Amino acid sequence: MLNRELIAKEYDYLNDVVYLNTSLVSMPPKRVQEAWKKYIDGYVDVYALNYGTYFEEKLVKARKELAKLLKVDTEEVGFTHSTADSMTLLANSFPFQAGDNVIISSEEHASNAVPWLGLKRLGVNVKMAKSKDGAVTVEDVLALVDDRTRVIAISGTFFCSGYAIDLKALGEACLERHITLAVDGTQCLGRLAIFPRELHIDFMGSGSHKGLLGTKSMGIMYCSKELAAKLKPYTGSLQNVVNGGRPFQLEDYDDIQWAEGALKLESGNYPFALVEALGNGVSFINELGIENIDKEIRNMEAILRDKLKGLPMKLLTPPVKNQSGMLFTFYPKTADPAKVEEILWNYRIRAKVRFDYIRMTLDFYNKPEQMDRVAKCLFEIAKL
Repeated sequence: MLNRELIAKEYDYLNDVVYLNTSLVSMPPKRVQEAWKKYIDGYVDVYALNYGTYFEEKLVKARKELAKLLKVDTEEVGFTHSTADSMTLLANSFPFQAGDNVIISSEEHASNAVPWLGLKRLGVNVKMAKSKDGAVTVEDVLALVDDRTRVIAISGTFFCSGYAIDLKALGEACLERHITLAVDGTQCLGRLAIFPRELHIDFMGSGSHKGLLGTKSMGIMYCSKELAAKLKPYTGSLQNVVNGGRPFQLEDYDDIQWAEGALKLESGNYPFALVEALGNGVSFINELGIENIDKEIRNMEAILRDKLKGLPMKLLTPPVKNQSGMLFTFYPKTADPAKVEEILWNYRIRAKVRFDYIRMTLDFYNKPEQMDRVAKCLFEIAKL
């Protein structure tokens, strides 16, 4: 059961606003805001004499919180700058050979498409599972598999439909076929209970500014120890090269001794303030319990969908097992998007209005009793 008192304390600044725009960017709890404000003072006040420990402890804390959230080992968690950065690191470090192929879906964000398309220069082909009404099934993906398929890279939740693919079934199929499963977790991590090892996911990449309650320009990755052992990083620095030395004197790539686990793919200076903000956000998720959050989000979605029965607007409705707490409602094509946004705000609702649809994403700081207000708002928009 969610600790509503704790949520109210961390989010009292929302007042009566129903924030449904987590798929764009989350609202950070107070502890994340405070991390930003206190960060710079933490070492400036002592003239950076604590440089060697001040930063390291922030990495350790955030890594532990992420490992706890995902139920993995701390060395399997790494820090990047974005989802695209995470996927690019994997794509360019994987031991592909010319003629190999990768499978993605037509519902992918560019962050999980461009890194794989870029492998064309190496002779690696990309196959695309086509969607229907925003859905791509496990069967759709597996139909493209052949004996040269090395990686399946897919979003856990599609950002343009809210469809959540069956990661358990897909993971089991990949395990059986010895295919690496890489998941873009940007739209599901922190909101839904996703445990990579239980689902046979080998790699996950995500930004931190959505369900993980961090900020932009910060990303994370999960890389299983088994996969990390096979990877050959295409870039590096003192962060991931154990025998880097000062100055660097290695003359051959094969002489490099890499760090182990996900740290093998980390390089360059860490964005420490962003890491600390992320660590504080994930600590809040862990305090609430991701299973509790997942359950409440699914409960609110069921309540809202029930209240929207009879709504004279198209509403994407994936099967229950493929729902994710993200709803897409298509408003009348004759309606002015500015007017749609105006009505939303009259009801004190923040959601994303794009093209001819409204995207609403539920999170733990929403309340079941707010669903009635959301439904009334949508019925009014339908009259436009």
